[in-house]
Amino acid sequence: LEEISYKIDSKKHAVYETKKVDLLIELTKALVQYKNSKVNNYVDNAIKISQSIQFTNGEAKAYHLKGELAKNNNDTNTFKYYNKAIDLYRVVDNKKGTGNVLASIAITYNQLGEKKESEKFFIKAIEIANEIEDKSLLTKVLGNMGIFYTGLGQYDKAIELYNTILEMPENSDQYPIITSALNNMGVVYRLKGNLEMSLDSYFKALAINEQQNRDANIIFNLTNIAEIQLLQNDFNVARDNIFRAIELSKSENDNRKEAKSYYLLGDYYKAVDSIDKALSGYKYALKINGGNNALLDVELMSGIGSIYLSKGDLDEALTHFNSSYNRAVSAKLNRWIAIINVKFAQIAYHKGQYKSGVEYALKSKKILDGMENVDAKRDCYEVLSNLYAKLGNYKNAFDAQYKFKLYSDSLLNERRIKELTRLESQYEFDKQKDIFAAQKRNDELKIEAQKYLIIFLLFTAILILILSVTLYISNRLKKRVLALEIESKNRELIENQKRIATATLKLVQGADKDSYCVKVLENIESGTNNENKSSVRELINYYKNQSVNSNWEEFETLFLRVNGDFYDKLNTRFPLLTPNERKLCVFLKLNMKRDSFTINTLQIADAKKKAGLNLRKNLERELYLNLTSFIQNLLFYT
Repeated sequence: LEEISYKIDSKKHAVYETKKVDLLIELTKALVQYKNSKVNNYVDNAIKISQSIQFTNGEAKAYHLKGELAKNNNDTNTFKYYNKAIDLYRVVDNKKGTGNVLASIAITYNQLGEKKESEKFFIKAIEIANEIEDKSLLTKVLGNMGIFYTGLGQYDKAIELYNTILEMPENSDQYPIITSALNNMGVVYRLKGNLEMSLDSYFKALAINEQQNRDANIIFNLTNIAEIQLLQNDFNVARDNIFRAIELSKSENDNRKEAKSYYLLGDYYKAVDSIDKALSGYKYALKINGGNNALLDVELMSGIGSIYLSKGDLDEALTHFNSSYNRAVSAKLNRWIAIINVKFAQIAYHKGQYKSGVEYALKSKKILDGMENVDAKRDCYEVLSNLYAKLGNYKNAFDAQYKFKLYSDSLLNERRIKELTRLESQYEFDKQKDIFAAQKRNDELKIEAQKYLIIFLLFTAILILILSVTLYISNRLKKRVLALEIESKNRELIENQKRIATATLKLVQGADKDSYCVKVLENIESGTNNENKSSVRELINYYKNQSVNSNWEEFETLFLRVNGDFYDKLNTRFPLLTPNERKLCVFLKLNMKRDSFTINTLQIADAKKKAGLNLRKNLERELYLNLTSFIQNLLFYT
């Protein structure tokens, strides 16, 4: 028993500790973005507990997370932790876990600038996802690989991967993945200079997020859309979207998205020549961001530098561009490294440092040659042409000017064509939005109608229930009253029957007494002279007369209480019966012997027989029929 109890307690303890490991891992993930100092303690504790209960999956998750923390802190042990996690996952044959770690390794190599290694591990992760047919792992890896190719400037490959995600079977659980793919496609199309396709992707993502009421994602969509609308000079619509994004960011208490929104508000003010407001917007956004988003830091510091450059404050501009450049290098943002080098070249041009400016421009050109960023290339060749011209290198200046013109014309023609496409896309979007709104309203009306129908049916059911209960209670009360009435009638009937029996006995006893007296008087009459005989006869007749009516009224009253309609039925069938015949019927009804009737009426035996025959005759009954049975069943015959 002790051994079994120990095993049970150990199992309960293991389950508890397993949950504890999972909670520590989730807590660590939640606190990473806040740079909480306790996260390392949490993940180390998760590893320790996992090892103590031999929870290999938990230990592997913890080491994977420890690798993520090491990467964020530029720890050289990053890959050591990742490899440890892979080894543990392979022990328990957890291929999905292995695929997730491989994807993390690929992302880490990409951030370190090891592009070939990064691509190799992405491919390994995709192979595992396909092997185990795990769509969630596959879409995650494809999405990150799309970002990888975007960073390389290989936009067509990135778009191909995002389209692969969008072509997968759609369900509600995949909406975040779908919107992420659409947003990333929007970024790629923008970098390609295809603003209309970029806007179309952003609008599709926005429609899904609005349908799902995902305010945090809606903010992201609005800022992306506003950014494109500013490039298309659609300032008023862009401003409305920016203010909506700011309002939602504050309601969500999301500093990162609020910083991005204020950054775009600065872009808006810059576009409408409110330079001071633009500078305030950039600085406020930089303060809110607090270094949480490296890309946004680079964009904001570059924006501030550009404003100072436009004001002619070259030193202040250079200070902010240097800060932006250092942040871009640390975050390995190659596109922005190229853009900022162009800014350095422009500052060098204004300072008369032409050779230095050419060096910056050529650095930018080298990075941009592997990208499809038309805007950046145009700016690069423009400043390079001006610098070569100042140095007297007219051939290179002409070549740069030619390419500048080529990219400018390309952008101009493309934008003219795409403006028409944008208007058409906007029309289609508005149309689809109206259809969606109408459908949504229709669905709401249907839901409302169903709600009222349910309320009506519920109300009807309650009324029916109340009515049923009322009828049930009413019927029970009626039955109870009826039962009480029947009980009362039965008690009354029994009481009357007792009274009849008493009255009958009294009647018979009185008749017996009177009969005895008559016999005595008749004996006296036979022994007296003629003079006294008349007196005795009068006395005999008196007794007979009194005997007939003695106690009869009381007896008859009690009889009629029990057999109230007896005389009515008898008189209806036989109206010519004499009073004595009716009395005889009463006695027969009560199943009394005819002697009782004879005694009661003081008739002699012959008279008794004669009375019965007369009754039969008057009742029109044959001699062989039982007169008592006939009278007993008289109720059924009538």
